[in-house]
Amino acid sequence: MSSPQLLPLSVALEKLKTNKVDLRVRANLSVALFKEIEERGATLAEADRIALAFGAHPSEVWGDNWVDAVLTFQEDGND
Repeated sequence: MSSPQLLPLSVALEKLKTNKVDLRVRANLSVALFKEIEERGATLAEADRIALAFGAHPSEVWGDNWVDAVLTFQEDGND
């Protein structure tokens, strides 16, 4: 079984027009978790948390990449 697709934090920073500190604080992410997400990308749950902190849906932030991640996750039987 493959791992779920991860979503790049750089996309969220650009789309939300914010900086790393603001995103981390608004999404209530610890420094350690933020660094981890920055290195590996956001999981679906983390993407949801980040987007909602800015009043958006993850698909508004990551677009088709979010949809692909959802489909990959469900196809792996991890729904």
